[in-house]
Amino acid sequence: MDLKTCLYVGFALYTIFVIYVGFIGSKKIKGLSDFAVASESMGPISLGLAFAASFFSAATFLGYVGYAYAWGLPLYGYF
Repeated sequence: MDLKTCLYVGFALYTIFVIYVGFIGSKKIKGLSDFAVASESMGPISLGLAFAASFFSAATFLGYVGYAYAWGLPLYGYF
């Protein structure tokens, strides 16, 4: 099997898995509050980690663009 076929098969399997997990999750949600605040069932550690992941993702995708504009090529030393 060549590389291109392996990539297509892997992508198809990943897509099927993501859709399956989405369907399973959608059956557990009864309303908007279940989706938005997880039925108020998350503990403080899980909630803090989720918030940190969201914040650092935004800082990475938005903040480093500004740094790259301001500093240019030397920014690549941070990665």
